[in-house]
Amino acid sequence: MQARRAIITGLLGLAMSASFSGHALSQQLLSSSEAAAKARERFSGSVLDIELDDARGNERAGKVYEIRLITPDSAIIRVRIDATTGDFLEAAGDNLIPALKRPDKVR
Repeated sequence: MQARRAIITGLLGLAMSASFSGHALSQQLLSSSEAAAKARERFSGSVLDIELDDARGNERAGKVYEIRLITPDSAIIRVRIDATTGDFLEAAGDNLIPALKRPDKVR
């Protein structure tokens, strides 16, 4: 009886910690404007729209911002940013290279 109670208590504890950690994670997401700033750190362009999506199978993230930019050359590119860490994940679209911002030269 005691072993059964310990197992049930352990399972309830695991369920509660998973619930609270998921809730805490949702509160730690970047704002859409922070995600847009991260995308614009890498690429020149104006933000057309931003969507918060679930990560794809190959992405190690829970949620991902997909930011669509229009470049100075009028190309549309999609930039994916990890919504929790702000890490750059992927970019796709035409004329990515001309829109890519290059870091200042090291002196």
